[in-house]
Amino acid sequence: MTALPNIYPPGQCTWWCADQEPWVLRYGNLGNAMAWAQSWASHGGRISGTPAVHAVACLQPGVDGSFAVGHVGVVTAVGAGSFTMSEMDALAGP
Repeated sequence: MTALPNIYPPGQCTWWCADQEPWVLRYGNLGNAMAWAQSWASHGGRISGTPAVHAVACLQPGVDGSFAVGHVGVVTAVGAGSFTMSEMDALAGP
């Protein structure tokens, strides 16, 4: 199977998630980060409030310092009451 091209702007959090977890490209462009969960669900994708490794964490604008368009990152570890995510274009910039 040929990998789908990353359609998101380089340096953005959405690009990073598609680069790290190419399965997110299954339904094409999901929009800005704040729209990812809703867009994913509208295509029949499963969403959950429970973090899991290799899942995408979607943060709405203003949550934990995310920008006006929200923020997404790839969950890399889950602990008791917390999780770690790998991200790009957070507070430090692209």
